[in-house]
Amino acid sequence: MRLSRILPASPGNGACPFCLIGAGARLLLLDWKDGVVDRRRTEDWDFGVQVADWAAFAALRAALLDSARFTDCPVVHRLVHQSGVPIDFVPFGDLEAPPGSVTFAADERTMQVAGFAEALEQAVPLAVAPDLTLPVVNLPGFVLLKLFSANDRRENQQTKDLQDIRAVFAACHAQDDNRDRTFDELADFWEAEAIDWDTAGAALMGHDVAAMIRPETYARLVPILDWFCDAESRSLEPLMRLRVVGDERDELSRRAGLYALFAAFRLVLAARYAQRETQAPGPVVQK
Repeated sequence: MRLSRILPASPGNGACPFCLIGAGARLLLLDWKDGVVDRRRTEDWDFGVQVADWAAFAALRAALLDSARFTDCPVVHRLVHQSGVPIDFVPFGDLEAPPGSVTFAADERTMQVAGFAEALEQAVPLAVAPDLTLPVVNLPGFVLLKLFSANDRRENQQTKDLQDIRAVFAACHAQDDNRDRTFDELADFWEAEAIDWDTAGAALMGHDVAAMIRPETYARLVPILDWFCDAESRSLEPLMRLRVVGDERDELSRRAGLYALFAAFRLVLAARYAQRETQAPGPVVQK
C-alpha cells in the first residue's frame, strides 16, 4: 500500500510504504468494529512511513504540501489536513540512528520508532470508506508500539498508552474467535497453571507478538517489560486511577490483577520467543 492511494499523484509520494498506527488504529481495530462510543477518542492520526533517508522524508513532506490537501505545522513531522485534523507522519527505516530512534535536525527532538518495521510488515488492509483502504497495524503490532510509547512517557504518568494496551488484552480475551486459540496455542501454559482465564487474553497477545518481533526489538523490549511487571516500580499506578466499568474488586485485587496481565504477557512472549529462536519442538514452560 502506498501513500499515492490516499493522496494526489505527486513526485516522490508513491515510494514510501506506510501504515496507520496510534489511537486511530485502535478506533478502526476495536472501537468502531465493536461499536464502542465511550472509550477515549483521538484528535490526530498517526502514520509510520518507511523512508530511505532524510532527503526522501523531506521530499514526501513537500509533496504532501504541494497536493493542497495539507498545510504546514511547526512540528516537523506533522501536517494539518484540509479537514482540520492534524496528521503525524513518523519516518523510520534506514535513517534511524541509532537503530530504533530518529532525531529531527530542525529541533533535535528524538522519537522512538522501535517496532515500526514489524508494524509495517504485519499491517492489515482495512476499508475505511467505499473508495479508501488503508494499511493498519495489527493488534500485536499495536501493543508492541504502545509498550515503547508508554515507556517513553513513564515520567509523565500518562495513562493513554496503558489504557490502549489493557483494552487490547480485554478484547483478545473476549473475542469468540480467540477462545479456541487460547486453549490450543497456550496448552502448555494451562497445563503448567502458569495462566488463568483472567490473564488468557494478555497471554495470547504475548504469543502473537513473539511470532512477529525482531531480535533487536525484543532486546529493547525486555527491560521495559521487566519494569512494567515490577509492582515495586508502581509502573501501572496510572491505570489504578481509572476504574473499569463492572470491576467491583477492591484496590489490592485490582492492582494485583493489572500486574498479573502484564506478567502473563511477558511470560508467554519470552517463552515463545525463546522457542522460536531455538526452534524447540516442545513446550518451554515448567510447572
